[in-house]
Order: sequence, then structure tokens, then C-alpha cells
Amino acid sequence: MYTFWLIIAAVTLCLTEEEATCPNSYVPGSISYKVGSTSTTGYLIQAGGSNSWGKVTASGSSVTIGKGPRFYLASGCVSAFAGNAFSTFASLVGGSISFTVDVSQLGCGTNAAFYLVNMPTSGAGSNGDYYCDANCVGGSCCAEMDLLEANRWALQISPHKCTSATGGCDAGGCGKNTQSLGKTAYGPGSSYTINTSSAYNVKIAFSGSGSALTGITTTISQGSKSITLSQSDSACGSGYMSAFGGVLKAGMVPVWSYWTGNMAWLDSPACSNENNEVAGNFIFSNLVVSGTVGKTTGPPSQPPSGPPAPPGTPVCGTSGTTTNQYWVEFKAPSGVDGSKTSASVKCTSGSCQACTWFASGGKYQCSCPGSGCTNPTITVGGKACVLSASALTEDTMANSSTMDQPMIIGVSVVAAVLVITIIVIVVIYLKKKGSPEIA
Repeated sequence: MYTFWLIIAAVTLCLTEEEATCPNSYVPGSISYKVGSTSTTGYLIQAGGSNSWGKVTASGSSVTIGKGPRFYLASGCVSAFAGNAFSTFASLVGGSISFTVDVSQLGCGTNAAFYLVNMPTSGAGSNGDYYCDANCVGGSCCAEMDLLEANRWALQISPHKCTSATGGCDAGGCGKNTQSLGKTAYGPGSSYTINTSSAYNVKIAFSGSGSALTGITTTISQGSKSITLSQSDSACGSGYMSAFGGVLKAGMVPVWSYWTGNMAWLDSPACSNENNEVAGNFIFSNLVVSGTVGKTTGPPSQPPSGPPAPPGTPVCGTSGTTTNQYWVEFKAPSGVDGSKTSASVKCTSGSCQACTWFASGGKYQCSCPGSGCTNPTITVGGKACVLSASALTEDTMANSSTMDQPMIIGVSVVAAVLVITIIVIVVIYLKKKGSPEIA
């Protein structure tokens, strides 16, 4: 029996070590948060890799954010940045989202933001992160719900509806600002109802049911004190809430960002100087979601085609690989903007689906289901070349469907070898000790 439990412990140790792949170059850390009363773990992900867009430090239920980054809630401990890597908050109509923030180090001209957007876009976008918002940042437009845009002088909540999934967006949004509540409602110091020199709580409640949103009520509280911001069709315009309810029901991706500049739209007239008087850390914690949490399934299969590529020939040979005969990947020709130039692959045997651009790796990836692809012919911006099969790294495993399978199989083999090795060592040790279980 003693030997049995040693073996179980060894197997558990190996499996734990195999799965513990976060943090990694895309996932700077994780936070604990609640869905209703149930605690869960949320991984943070950013496209820049190696935490390169700014300082993000996660611990427990809290994340500390330095000036510069934009990052997202991931669907799990992922090892690649892709359209299906994100979590979504859904079924929010009739529910709420609450959290605690500390913006005491953020002065005029700064913006600590936590919001929801209807991503991923149909392609990876100019930043390679599938991002979209109501201001069409990176060229991609979608509905946006600003749950927090704040510094220590002002806070604003804004839904931004769109007339379609990818356009017709209200860039300005229907914003409600704490400055509308009077000069002493929100600011740094004990004379304000909400003293932003300390942390405070925010709760956004979405009234209605199903997709029929009727209003948004934000309660900002600190100890026994609170202030309230309310939004409805009477303030936003007829049909504004109902136009926004559908995306809240379907699910939106949570995003954090922290940026600086002229924020007069946010903090004027409380601020007359937009020169970032203070731009320290923004601290976010204690996230609670009253709704459901899901995950994105990736962008539509046909990414939008951009303008024709500049003259050039795709790089052949060792720049391309197939993995398990189910994928082809290759770099763009020199001078070609992969986010604006479509690519395709034809095969002498088999077929490939549309190719997706990954800015983080500077390459296209094309799914080739079924029997895979033999002798791929790559076409980028009207220029084509054949990728020689002899130049490919191929693995003929029969039933792979993702880019991660070779790694998973490799790790599994290593884990199995480790388990066997540990068992052999334990058996030899117990025999030397004269254990009756081994006799």
C-alpha cells in the first residue's frame, strides 16, 4: 500500500509540472475572481509577449498595472495568442459586474480603463491582437462597454452601441461622468464623498432580462458613503439600451488598459492641466461577475482582404513548415504588411482553409484539415511560389488537429518516462530497505 501511494504521488507531481506552463511570454500572471459566489482563476494575456506593453503584476485577486499596457482575460493558461484565447462575460442583462480600484496615483491626463468589447475581429488586426472597439482602434470596429475610465479627478461609464457587428459605432458613447454629480462627489481628499486617495468599489448593474437592456446603474462606494450614476434611453436616446442588450447577452471580452494624453473629455473642468501630473500604478482587484463566463471561438473563417501587396515574392524553403500535415505556416515577403494582405495555400493533395496573420510571430498560419497538404503553393498578394516538401518539418502522426499537439505529445512522453523512472527508483530503494511490500 505504501508503494501504491508513492506511485500516485509521483504521477500527480509529473502531471502538475506538465500543466504548470503559466506565466509564459503571453500570460504575465493570473488573478482569482468570482462568478456569482464561486471562485475561479482568470489568466491575463497580451499580444506583445514577455509583458512588453507595460508592467502587469498579478497576485491573488489583485493586478497592479503600470502605464502603457492593454491586456485581456484569457480562456485559460494558453501558450499562444489566437482568436480563441479569450474569456467572455455573457448573460449580463439582469446581472452585474463589481470590482475595487485604486487610482490614487493617477493624476490629470491619465486613464485607467476596464471595459468589455465585442472581439475578436475577423482578422488579427494591425496590432496582431484581434482587438476592436467603438473608436475603431487598429482599424477594427465593434461595440464597447466602458465599465471604468478613471483617474483621481473623474470617473466615467459609457456604453457604445454599433449598428452592425463591425461598424456604425457610436464613438463618443453615452457617457455618464462623476463630475455631473457636483464638485465634491469624487476627488482626492476627505472633502469629497468618494476620496480617491484611497481605494473604492464600483458596481455596474444591467437592468432588464435576456437581451432587453433597460438601463445601467453604477454605484461607487467607499465605506458608508456612495454615489450613483444612471443611464437609460431617456439620457442616451430612444432604443439605445435595447440596441446594446444583445451583445451583453451574447458575451464580450474583458479588457484592461492604462494610457495617458489629453483626457479633457474625461477630467475637465476638474483638471486644467493635461500633462500627466502623476502617472503611477493603477490597482484593480476583487472582480465579481453576476452572469456567465465563456470563451471566444476565434474569428470568422474568412479574414477581410486588404489592398494588394507591394511587389515581391513570398519567401520559400525553410521559412515554411507543416506540423502534423494539418497546418502550413510561413513568413510574409519583405515589405509586405501581413495585417493588410491576404494569403492562401493550394496543395497538390489535400486542401487548406483561409490563412490568418499573427503579428506577434510575423507569420501566416493556415489550417489544412483532413488529409493535410502536400507540396503547398503559397500565394501572397498575387505572388506565388511552391514550398518544397523537402524543406518542410513534417510529423506524420495520424490524428492531430492543432498546432499544440506535437508539444503536448512530447511533454506527455517525457512525463511517462519520468513516472517510470521514479517508480524504478522507488522499487530499488524499497528492495534495498527490505520492504515487505516488495518481497
